[in-house]
Amino acid sequence: MAMFSEREYRTASELLPVTLHNILREVCDPLLTQLTDQHVQQKRAGNMLPQCQPCIDISRLVLFEEQVHANLANLTDPMRVDVLLRFVSGLFVLYGNPCLFNGERLVSFDQTVPRWGLHNNVILDANGRMDAQYAYDPSVVVDSLERIVDHRRWRLTQVDFNDTKLPGVCGKAAKCGCWRR
Repeated sequence: MAMFSEREYRTASELLPVTLHNILREVCDPLLTQLTDQHVQQKRAGNMLPQCQPCIDISRLVLFEEQVHANLANLTDPMRVDVLLRFVSGLFVLYGNPCLFNGERLVSFDQTVPRWGLHNNVILDANGRMDAQYAYDPSVVVDSLERIVDHRRWRLTQVDFNDTKLPGVCGKAAKCGCWRR
């Protein structure tokens, strides 16, 4: 799965030399625009995960990748090299597949990564019908089951009790939030 957020953008910006900041901004600008647009759309849509398909001239992305690879020799920390390589490969995934706006970031599935598992894997997810990510993955089938537990006849009773022997500053039980230390 590839992800893009303002945080990932800032991290890449800090790792790259200043000479590459203009092309970094150019290749990330459509994604940054989608972040802003999708944030507004998600506020209107409620719990739905808005889908988008950011576009870029692929030659600019390839040029950016070549320039990043040319500058990797300047980085001595292998962790920083790995972060940059994952960032660049994530850009190709995000521009090549539909993206979802989820939690202040754009996410997309990398269709080239083979999924491992048994022939007939079953994933139990109580939110399967509500999670829009499943709808955009062609290899996932969401089966709906009827409810097993019927809560209509249940009765809930609230029991108040003092769960601590230390009174608060106000002299009441500790539930008021004014703990005495």
